[in-house]
Amino acid sequence: MELLWRKCFRKHKKEKANRSLTCIVKDWFTSYLSNRKQFVSLGNTQSDKVNISCGVPQGSVLGPLLFLIYINDFHNCSKKLDFHLFADDANLFFKHKNVNILESNVNNELSKVHSWLCANKLSLNIDRSNFLLFHPIQKNYLSQLLYRLIIDSNLNWKSHINYIAKKIKRCIGILSKLRYYLNSKTVLDLYYALVYPFLTYCLITWGNTYQTSLQPLFVLQKKAIRIITFSSLSDHTSPLFKDLNVFKLFDEVTFHIAVFMYNLKINFFLLILMSFPLRLKKLTITTQDFPLE
Repeated sequence: MELLWRKCFRKHKKEKANRSLTCIVKDWFTSYLSNRKQFVSLGNTQSDKVNISCGVPQGSVLGPLLFLIYINDFHNCSKKLDFHLFADDANLFFKHKNVNILESNVNNELSKVHSWLCANKLSLNIDRSNFLLFHPIQKNYLSQLLYRLIIDSNLNWKSHINYIAKKIKRCIGILSKLRYYLNSKTVLDLYYALVYPFLTYCLITWGNTYQTSLQPLFVLQKKAIRIITFSSLSDHTSPLFKDLNVFKLFDEVTFHIAVFMYNLKINFFLLILMSFPLRLKKLTITTQDFPLE
């Protein structure tokens, strides 16, 4: 399930800024949020100023931080749902082998979520909230847009790949027209600005699907490379990729996964090193309980 709060930054209660803050910081936040006014300006005309009774200044740096503090205890409203929060997005997960039991439990937990929202004076954006049921591969499946990824209930990523292909086709049309007015280096920069982001966004997530599913995107990538180099449709693209120093789509998948695993290994190793002194200290304290003979 994906939940979105409507106008989340306008619903802060100033009292919630008091959580776990020292008196000095609390007074600072109170001063920042108090005695603020708003008005509408259109041309040379301005409306009367009105006091702001809740919320934070729009576009402020502290706005997102205060909102995260405000919803910090959101996950405590349910012990069964698995919460994944990102800014004003909330993704709730629950699993069960029996669909009927799953439906009953989810509805019960959603009532607790609704109670938490009401208690904290937050409203739910119903129009942009959805649910998705993951199940074994079936002919009829649903899809859901999440963080600009189209996730389908079969997890085959065909819907997302088709979505990307449509976007890339438009970008290739732009490249084919501008290449006559720009040098090859500039056109290549446009490739990295227009096409490349669609190919690499969350690639380690959807790039592990079947190669046959990725083939349409690879065909479009080769078309873009031929356009940049003014090559014909019969020219082989492997030398072109090498000359432009551009990875093929399948090589991009391998590269992104390798970088991810390397970073994961390094970060995990650093985490162990950071926790080692603490463990050593605990070990030293424990051994003092045993007198030396």
